[in-house]
Amino acid sequence: CSVSVGSAGRAPTSCGEPASVVVQALLAPPLAQFLFEPSWLACALVNQACCVHFHSRNSLRTLASGLPSNNLDDPLRCRMWRRLCLGSMVFGDGMGTHTYTMLTEREAAADAEIRRDIGRTFPECLGEESTEALFRVLRAISHRLEDIGYCQGMNFIAGVLLQVFQAQQGAESRTSSTPIENAAGHQPAASEGPVKAQTAAKSEALVYQCVVSILSRHGMNQYFGHRFPKLRLTALQFDCLVEAFLPDLGQAFDVFNISADFYATQWFLTLFSCSLPIAHVVRVWDHFLCRGMKFVHRVGLALLNEARPILLSLGFDDLAMRLRDLGQHTALSPDELICAALEFKVTNRLLSELEHAMAIGTSPSEGARTH
Repeated sequence: CSVSVGSAGRAPTSCGEPASVVVQALLAPPLAQFLFEPSWLACALVNQACCVHFHSRNSLRTLASGLPSNNLDDPLRCRMWRRLCLGSMVFGDGMGTHTYTMLTEREAAADAEIRRDIGRTFPECLGEESTEALFRVLRAISHRLEDIGYCQGMNFIAGVLLQVFQAQQGAESRTSSTPIENAAGHQPAASEGPVKAQTAAKSEALVYQCVVSILSRHGMNQYFGHRFPKLRLTALQFDCLVEAFLPDLGQAFDVFNISADFYATQWFLTLFSCSLPIAHVVRVWDHFLCRGMKFVHRVGLALLNEARPILLSLGFDDLAMRLRDLGQHTALSPDELICAALEFKVTNRLLSELEHAMAIGTSPSEGARTH
């Protein structure tokens, strides 16, 4: 058994170049069932080496760069998102769908608030069934995260995941019937209804698991905690980054006393899901899931840099209005936005140093300029 992986560890030569790695090798279902027993050990050793290589940081970033931006139902994106959110965890009925169903059947204190918010969460994309699915996902999250419950912003994060995984589910359903069956007037079997419902329930449970993982792994649960402790820190970090990377814009914001608290909090609370077109959102998430919160800072800087000539020419009222819906005015394509974001070298080390400088009361912008 041999797999040609090409130059899997090599980064793309340009920002828009598709990854040369054979991504199916990373995301394909297990092959052991097709092998004779003597080949299992050899395959296991190769698989272990490939797994370590493919799950390295550089390989995941290369893979993300090669994903398409023009469709939500790409199977590679769905599998990569699941792998990045949940790792190698496989949820069976005991701790996956069954547990999720139990949580959705219990009334929650936030039910009324959730019901109010889901009506304005991607209304042009989510139909009635999807909206009810979103309600169940958010109710389960409110039970799972007992310390913070449900907060606004979670609805958009869950809504993006729901769209992507449901789009993939719909694509699989369309390809499940062969052209011969359709031409012959094939009628769905009576058992297809329950199977479809079970598949939808698993998809919902997957969205629930991924939302909980994103909030926990990237520290976003602290964004929604009492008095939003981390959100304020993140806004201060972004102010320092604007001052360091876009000094003329930072100076203009200082004149009008405008801080990131005013215009950027939704970027971090929702990961741009309500601030950018959905095609841009999924590309941002492709990189966010394998790079972390620093990439959200980079995208914010890229949007400000694109609009900088216009922003510098506006007065306070127009500037405030433009900043509120900055992402909706972008002329960059999804891939162009990613390329522009990667130009800003915001690192985890830089963000940590800014946080430390704020904690000890020194000037954090000086540390940002040194990078």
